[in-house]
Parts: sequence; structure tokens; C-alpha cells
Amino acid sequence: MIKHLLRGIGIFSGALILSLGLFMVAFLGLAGYAGYLTHQDMGAAAVPIRLLSQGLTTDAGGYTLAPECQDLLSEYSAWAILINDEGEIIWSQNKPEDIPDHYTLSDVASFTHWYLGDYPVTVWNRADGLLVAGSPPGMQWKYNLTISIAIMELLKRGIPTFFFTLLISVILLVILILHYGQKKRDRARSGWIDGISHDIRTPLAIIMGKAEALSTDSTLCGPVAQDANAILTASQNVRDLISDLNLTMRLDYAMEPLGLESVAPAPLLRALGAEVLNSGLASSLEINIAAEAEKLILRADPSLLRRALLNLIQNALRHGSENTLTLGLTTRRRQVIFTVTNAWPGLTPSQLAQLGTAPPTRGKSPDGLAPHGTGLTLVRRIAAVHKGRLAFTSPEAGRLQAELWLPSRRWYHPFP
Repeated sequence: MIKHLLRGIGIFSGALILSLGLFMVAFLGLAGYAGYLTHQDMGAAAVPIRLLSQGLTTDAGGYTLAPECQDLLSEYSAWAILINDEGEIIWSQNKPEDIPDHYTLSDVASFTHWYLGDYPVTVWNRADGLLVAGSPPGMQWKYNLTISIAIMELLKRGIPTFFFTLLISVILLVILILHYGQKKRDRARSGWIDGISHDIRTPLAIIMGKAEALSTDSTLCGPVAQDANAILTASQNVRDLISDLNLTMRLDYAMEPLGLESVAPAPLLRALGAEVLNSGLASSLEINIAAEAEKLILRADPSLLRRALLNLIQNALRHGSENTLTLGLTTRRRQVIFTVTNAWPGLTPSQLAQLGTAPPTRGKSPDGLAPHGTGLTLVRRIAAVHKGRLAFTSPEAGRLQAELWLPSRRWYHPFP
């Protein structure tokens, strides 16, 4: 538990550091791009103060602003003033009415770095005074540095987008890393189970062959032949267990492709019943198929469906008190229901609830329910991949009924 917790904290911390680092890189890149636009006069909001100063000349008649500079002021909706050393305005162009005509040293120091009133301004020092050019309010953001409002809008829209994009990218990267790790563990688990299964099958085949040969040897006495038959039966159970374990694992990790085909459930159930009787597993077997279920066609994997039904039948015969079975097929709420019913004296509601959740795998449950191994687990997996479910009911006292529900919606096609 602590190991998984520390691992989760480490992954989260790494993802957080990575996301912050990518965010800083994106921010610096965006700021650099904004600076490039500013140096290229793209989105510039202030009149070029150097050009304005060069265009302002003086002669005997006073100051004259070159026509091209007057056009610049009009283009930028700007105004300009020239302040002498005494703080008086000695020349102006388009000066707003709320701009003062006299300035102190502190006023000059203030608007040189910030604003003049609500107007963002730029200044240029000349021999005859301080040239001030102002832009309309709202055209520039001016605190320590001057950036076009258009550039600021780009930053305002771009930074959150970059941040959330990078955050989502980091989250997806973490998910991919975890998914890769999970797939790697799944492959290792699959390889381990396949290897163990192969190692068990080889000696198991030898045991089964020897046991079968001994059971059919007419020279052996009865008890020895019976022991050989018991060994053969136990070996077959181990073989089936290994097969169930492998198939359960493959279904759990979506490694078993579904071969969906059109399956007629009524003939399938009859064939399974005949197979069970011919094999001698059950001394008595009854099959009840509802009339509305006789002509149904299901879309299912026939081998997996047959495997699930056989597991239910074998589980009922192994754990039931009698060697008799009742197989059924019916429909309800657009669902096809396979049923396997057997005698189970003394079945309590708590035992029935235990069967309905998960079969005990080790020892006995608190209700005294015997273990069922991987058989019912495999049936649940097969039902799940077919979008169905496994349920247990008690139709009458002392009887247990396993129900395999499969959805018939889209697959309900009666024969003509």
C-alpha cells in the first residue's frame, strides 16, 4: 500500500514539475515572440518619437512640424508637446484640453516612466527641451516597459491556452506511461502463466496416459483399476483448471478475440445435455425450452458460450447433492436466459447472496459455502464479454438455479 502511494506521489510530482517546466518554456517563447513583434513595429501603438523629433524644426518664425510627421500624428491619433527647461510648453500639436501647460520636475519624472494623466506617452530629450508624444487612453500598457495592447491581448489569450494544452499533454503522457507499464506487466503475467501451464501440461499428459493405460489393463485387480480411474479423473480436472485459468486471464486482458457467429441456443443446449448424459456425468437430466426460445438466433462466440454452459453444468454436478440436473432456456425482457438447476438442500439466503457476488476461492466462506475455483469466474468473464451477466436464484426450497443472461436486443431474429 505504501509502495503504491509513494509511487503515485512520485508520478504526480514528476508530472507537476514537467508541466511547470513546459509552461515556463511556452511563456518565455511567447514573450520572446511578442518582443520580436514589438521590435518589428508590428502592433505598435505609439508614434515613432525619433522621427517626430527629427521632423520638428525651429526658425525665426517659431517651430514647424514636417508634413509627414503631422501625418504620423494623425495616423496614430496622437498628440505632441515640447517642454522647455522651466516646465513651460513652448510648442504643441493636437494637445488635448486636459493636458496641463506647466510641469514641475516631479511631474516630468513621473510621466517619463508612466502616464501623463490617462495618456501613455513617450519622451525624447532635445537641446531645446523635452519632446513628449502621447497616445489615446487604452492604446498602450505602460509600466516599466511599453507593450502594445494588441500584443497583451495575444498574451492574455495565448498563455491560458498554452497552459491547459500543456497540462492536458502532461496528463496524457502520464496516462500513456502508466498504460505502457500496465501492458508490460500484463505481458509478463501472461508469459508467466503460459510458461507454468506448459510446464504442467507435459507431466500431466504422461500421468493421464499412464492412468488411462492402467485403468484399461485387464490384468489388474479392481481396486487398482479404480485408483487409476480416480487419477485419470483428477488429472482431467487439473487440465480443465489450467485451461480455465488461461482463458480467464485472456478474457480479463482482452487478449481473446471474440468470434461472433449466429448461434441457435436451443439446439446448443440439447447437444450439451446429450453430451453430459453420454459421458455419464449425470444420471438424470431434464431439458425445458420455452416455446418462444425455440426459434431464437443469438450473436455470440459459440466456443465461449459452450464453455460457459459446460462449466455451469460441471459446477452443479460437482457441488450439488444429487447427480441430476435440469437445463432450461427462456426469454425475459429481451434477454435470453440459460438456466442450470440442481438440488442443494439447506441452501440459505446468505449462501445464495454469496454466490451472486463472487465465488469463494479459498477455504469456506463465513456461511460455510464450499470453494468453486475458477469455474464460475470464467463464466462471469464470458458473460461480461457478451454484455451479459451470471445470476443465482432459488426457484424452490432446496434447489439452486444458475442463470446465464445474454442480451437479445439487435440479435433477436426468429426463423421465418
